[in-house]
Amino acid sequence: MKKGLIVAAGKAVRPDLLRRLAEGCVHVAAVDGGYRHCRAAGLPPDSLWGDMDSLPPELVEEACASGVEVERIPREKDDTDTLYALRRLRQEGLTAVDIVCALGGRLDHLVANLQTLLYAARQGLSCRLVDDDSVAEALLPGIHRLKREGFPLFSLFSLGDCCEGVSIRGAKYPLSDYRMENSFPIGVSNAFLEETAEVSFRSGALLLIRCREGQGS
Repeated sequence: MKKGLIVAAGKAVRPDLLRRLAEGCVHVAAVDGGYRHCRAAGLPPDSLWGDMDSLPPELVEEACASGVEVERIPREKDDTDTLYALRRLRQEGLTAVDIVCALGGRLDHLVANLQTLLYAARQGLSCRLVDDDSVAEALLPGIHRLKREGFPLFSLFSLGDCCEGVSIRGAKYPLSDYRMENSFPIGVSNAFLEETAEVSFRSGALLLIRCREGQGS
């Protein structure tokens, strides 16, 4: 599996997490202001892509001087900078991509990044959004074995109008053949009973978010 890492320009994560996610990656791409996060973690990216609206010229020049592949893309475009980076990595033959520093900051970009997960899943690309306390990914119809991996809580949300036939096993709040709609958050704050749980559904798409313990609302 060829893995890549996209470092976006949202809320920073711990430097040690950023470095750990980069281990084994064949391409680390900084997206615009994500270059700052790489810099703070002592992690030289392979490339810097974006319209550079959140990165001062002196840092762009620094990246060029240090041998980073720099590409300035138009500000007015259909893709977000993060989606552009994802497309590029897919064109390079990568099959798994983590996107980090993408779950905080502007709310509209947060929603765009969550939609990017669904785009990736439909392209056959394994993709996750990762921050210090949570991991998000999109699920397509079928049977999915969820791993706890240090995240005791998980939530499921419909990414479309509804998901048909949702069943959850091995969790505190099970479901059986349930029609999950995007207008009611019944799937929020579930909990693993053991190290794995199983989720299956027939149609639609689900957003899976695994979380550490913390204050909800």
